[in-house]
Amino acid sequence: MFQKIYFLLFLGVCNFGIIEVAGDLCGLQHFCECPPYLQPVKPGHLHFSKHNYNKQYGLVGQAKELHCCVAPFFTELIWFKDEEIFPWDKNRHAILYSKNQSLIIMNLREEDAGEYKCKVRFGEENISFTTRLSSFPSPVFAHRPIWKSPPQNQELIVGDVALLSCSAMVGQQYNTVSLEPVQASWLRVTEELMTGPKYNVTQNWEEDDIVLNLSLEISSVDLEDAGEYICRMENKFGSIEHKINIDVVERQKGEKSEAELQRELDEILESQKEVLTKIARFSTSYPSHKQKIWSWIDKDNSCKK
Repeated sequence: MFQKIYFLLFLGVCNFGIIEVAGDLCGLQHFCECPPYLQPVKPGHLHFSKHNYNKQYGLVGQAKELHCCVAPFFTELIWFKDEEIFPWDKNRHAILYSKNQSLIIMNLREEDAGEYKCKVRFGEENISFTTRLSSFPSPVFAHRPIWKSPPQNQELIVGDVALLSCSAMVGQQYNTVSLEPVQASWLRVTEELMTGPKYNVTQNWEEDDIVLNLSLEISSVDLEDAGEYICRMENKFGSIEHKINIDVVERQKGEKSEAELQRELDEILESQKEVLTKIARFSTSYPSHKQKIWSWIDKDNSCKK
């Protein structure tokens, strides 16, 4: 396929020359040229064409890219690290490409961690964003996840709230954007369950981001919810799965559901709260008798001070 190579001076739109290859810049791994793009609030005005992240993470010894994607045109794009303008290192430890929109750190070091800022100008318009880069040692957990607490079978009654949980050691598996490159999911047979009206899927980290906890809450189970569920954890070294079964039975006549019991308990606690509030106000109205009033209450075992 014929490709035209040309030298683009940007005619005042960019203040530096650059050789580009006409054609599919996205295919040439220019991140900012790859869809999807953010649309401007005001058409034609300077804006960021990709989402920016306040926090970024990288592994020591590996390459790390930071991006400042803008559209439609710009006259100046400058990078800073800890308020020092690029280039801050003369040994080509970091380079710019894609019209300065992408900054690549060739071999991340611990000292590369810090605050990075991108400032962009087009005519009278100016925009900027700042991100914090944290560096971490290469993972020592170089194998697939290990169960810490696999899920358990459950027997439930129609109307109950079901809470399924599982956790696994996955190691400090960082990617270019977030702390969660690990894929964790609950499945019903082969379909992944997502948070919605019936399901609530949550995950959280513990023990220095080594253990991942995954929970599935079913708001109100019915007979159709009975069956097989799978907790699945995956990192770049492999995956593990654990299957469980949920049994759901009809509620006996006159038996209240967990939700109904919870509502009754809440009503009792609320009424007790009102009583305690009234007692507190009563005792403060007679400060000289406050201790005596509470001693009467203790004696009657109505409540505790």
